[in-house]
Amino acid sequence: MIRLPKHLTAAMAGLITAAILVAFAPAMAPTSVRAQDPVTIRFWTTDEDNYSAIVEQFEAEYPGITVEAQYVGNYDDMSARMQTAIVGNDLPDVAQVGQRYGIPQMVDAGVVIPAAEYLSEDDIADIHEGLWSRYTYRGERWAIPFESSTPGLWYNATLMEEAGLDPANPPQTWDELVSAAQAMTRDTNGDGQMDQWGFGTCDDVPWYQRPMVLQAGGTLVAEDGTVSVNSPEAVEMLTFFQDAVHTNAFTPALSQQTAREDFSAGTYGMLFCSTASRLAFQEDVGDTFELGVAFLPMNDERAVGVGGNALIAVRGGDEAREEAARTFVQWMTGTDQAVNTSLNSGYVPIRQSAIEDPRIAELVASDPLVATIYDQLQYVADSSISPADSLIWDGFLNAVETVQTDPDADPQALLDALQSDIESYLDTYE
Repeated sequence: MIRLPKHLTAAMAGLITAAILVAFAPAMAPTSVRAQDPVTIRFWTTDEDNYSAIVEQFEAEYPGITVEAQYVGNYDDMSARMQTAIVGNDLPDVAQVGQRYGIPQMVDAGVVIPAAEYLSEDDIADIHEGLWSRYTYRGERWAIPFESSTPGLWYNATLMEEAGLDPANPPQTWDELVSAAQAMTRDTNGDGQMDQWGFGTCDDVPWYQRPMVLQAGGTLVAEDGTVSVNSPEAVEMLTFFQDAVHTNAFTPALSQQTAREDFSAGTYGMLFCSTASRLAFQEDVGDTFELGVAFLPMNDERAVGVGGNALIAVRGGDEAREEAARTFVQWMTGTDQAVNTSLNSGYVPIRQSAIEDPRIAELVASDPLVATIYDQLQYVADSSISPADSLIWDGFLNAVETVQTDPDADPQALLDALQSDIESYLDTYE
């Protein structure tokens, strides 16, 4: 069963209307040029199936281009493999990269073709502006969003009702989240131990921490590349997680690794987790309880992070292969494939033209949760990428684990130490 917040009914109708209009509009003109001579390109991917069916479709449309797809592992594996390939001058022509996995280092090595060299202005504008934030570096867009996700607030509407809350009006602010989480935290069997928790997060905690800093009015990575992880806004974010365990007592410490499964089992009332988990949650929950999803709660303002991956066209020195690589990336991230990606997974459509496609409108009409997820795209705003992304991620994760286990830990001191480590790294990097 699914629950749709009341205010999104109009949004769903708007999507369906837009889709009807676009169905009779001319298609966007492709900006790629078909390769004239046969050429083979290497595509390194994090998909175990190597996107075999999609690659086969591309090769049928572009018979002069053969794509040799190779699975190289997860995002960490891809980042390490790319760094090795840069040193050994054994690069692929296209690579699928995670949004926080070494893109700046690849750019600074001179092996990434900027998006502006092969995407038209209309193409760039059609891709949601907020999604570009995690693929923009030194003022230029580099990787093209491919499988994009956003964090959301998943909730157990059944537990909300039992706690006297209105599932049609889920928490919209941090304060409302705290109140609702406290109301849903209970000792259900009377043994003196809490066994139903109001709130938790999936294990990628820094993904939720990043937008929370922006929601408080802060900045993690400025346009000039300056990193600030110890601002008052960052301290406020970290204090929220400390208080959640020790002061407000609506989440257990160090529970992130099993939170997804625990939520599906009905142990948590609310959960920060990827909206790409929609299909998995629907399958796992079934009719056990009524499932809902809401925007990430706001603080001073709304901000929603960017997750998932992107494609880069690699500058390797062979003009024919570079042209074929650009053509492949354009095709893989075009409107039709963006629609197919969203239909076959929980990823959001990367393009406005994809959202307006009749096939997406049909999905929205058949699954009300999708309307909430897509409507939240208007608030996507994340920090720019930095060579220090891994340090920021690991540092935030270590800091949240520290404050969860130590009520006396000083959030400011923890973040000051992280800031010092980042500055030392960037001084060496530059």
